[in-house]
Amino acid sequence: MPAFSVVKKFGGSTFAIYPKGNSKAFCQVEQLREDGRIDMYAEADYREGTTAYMWLTHKVDEIAERIYKTEKESLEGAVSAAPRHLV
Repeated sequence: MPAFSVVKKFGGSTFAIYPKGNSKAFCQVEQLREDGRIDMYAEADYREGTTAYMWLTHKVDEIAERIYKTEKESLEGAVSAAPRHLV
């Protein structure tokens, strides 16, 4: 799964899924995690409250917060102070 390597190389997070009850697939994704190729894995169930749902929504929130902070810092650095009245 070379895509995982590319994503991680550029600072992304990687997540694998496996079918519920499939021990062979479970072992495969666990090996990917042990090898450092993925950050997390879970059963292929994206319903609210599941591990997959919580991990993915948490990562989206992290990315959104990082984008917000970067943009805010960029704007704060580009905007000069408001003019003041002379006393």
